[in-house]
Amino acid sequence: SAFGVLAFGALLAVYFGALTLVSGWTFTVSQFSEFWYYIVPLAAGFGIQVALYIRLRHVVSRAKGGSTVLAASGTTSTAAMISCCAHYLTNIAPVLGATGLVAFAAQFQVELFWVGLLFNAAGIAYVGNRLFKASRAQNTVIDPVCGMSIDPGKAAARSYYGGATYHFCSRHCAASFEAEPAQYVRVSPVAASS
Repeated sequence: SAFGVLAFGALLAVYFGALTLVSGWTFTVSQFSEFWYYIVPLAAGFGIQVALYIRLRHVVSRAKGGSTVLAASGTTSTAAMISCCAHYLTNIAPVLGATGLVAFAAQFQVELFWVGLLFNAAGIAYVGNRLFKASRAQNTVIDPVCGMSIDPGKAAARSYYGGATYHFCSRHCAASFEAEPAQYVRVSPVAASS
């Protein structure tokens, strides 16, 4: 997705912008050269999370008419990348009163990168799982008799009533529906396709 690529680029821009602002371009390039194997995966993971989240929003909004879904953010990715240069903030930290925080970030720089990578993996797994479930739910229908979720292509039986097609998990549910369709349509209508 284009949004994932934009997020990847934006996170790298934040990294380069913050570090250049604090320590200059030459230092930024040297830090990137030293830690690129952490920085690029952090930015890529953030981009993947954004792309998955955008896709999830699309699937859910199509299925439910605009519902909102919460997903993991890339805040940890950004924080881990910024921690790479945080120990150089000591030049301005006394003004901000943050010397202790900067010293902590500098001392545990690599560990913070790993935390960021783990949070990226967890975020990708979480949003990917939500997307998988939403996509699967979008491709199923509910048997109006028993309430079971079924794949319309694998339905044991179908019935047409009121201009809609109803799918059933078994011939028994189909027979119950056909005996009194109005009873089931009022309770749980499922209009898959006409």
